[in-house]
Amino acid sequence: MGKLVTRSRMATLREIRLPADAGRLTRGRLLRPSLGDGPWPGLLLLHEMVGFRDAGSRRIAKRFAEEGYVALIPDLYDRPGLSGPGGGGRWIAGLPEVDTSRFGVAGFCLGSGFPLLHAARAPVAVDAVFYGDVPDTADDLQGVCPVLASYAGKDRLFRAKGRRLKRHLEEIHVPHDLEIYSNAGHAFMDRPRGLFAWILRISSFRVAHDEEASEDSWRRMFAFFRQHLGSQAADQAAAAERRLR
Repeated sequence: MGKLVTRSRMATLREIRLPADAGRLTRGRLLRPSLGDGPWPGLLLLHEMVGFRDAGSRRIAKRFAEEGYVALIPDLYDRPGLSGPGGGGRWIAGLPEVDTSRFGVAGFCLGSGFPLLHAARAPVAVDAVFYGDVPDTADDLQGVCPVLASYAGKDRLFRAKGRRLKRHLEEIHVPHDLEIYSNAGHAFMDRPRGLFAWILRISSFRVAHDEEASEDSWRRMFAFFRQHLGSQAADQAAAAERRLR
């Protein structure tokens, strides 16, 4: 499975190797809930442009694991054979602790364009898209699962793509929850630091963390995922409520 790196009260992180192409392996991280027995819903999480080593993707995956999901982060830059979500999706679906009937994909920035196209052609129950690319036509999204999407109003390069995605989903009658946060910049879910982050902050992306947009996105995302995918935490809460009746 891989080397155990950290264990918190609610989540366990392992550094792993995934099959890529020609028998080679690629890096990945697997986070799973520390409480409960599973099986849990599975989630493939595709990282931002800054890459696999950035702490932002780990924070996001950890929060999903604490909510009751098994989350896999493949390194999109490591091996070309796993550059898309298909390889990672097949790998995590084969884990005994993952409920293959409840599987979702979430992508951010660079990793956000893949899930939309993948979810239109694969057995994915829900898709979360954050400030990423969008196909030109609604036909490219025929067959896509329910979509949760969040974009930033100050992001001059991608805010129009959010509006385009909304038009596409309405045209093909796909259940969705899409929000464009007028006061937020690109990558508002992350906490960018350093010189590169400063350059991106003054660019057309207006990259910056926005706590209000981030927390509202989490609220919307977990509600949307519970509706279309479910979670171990939600299942346990529902069972407890039934016992009290």
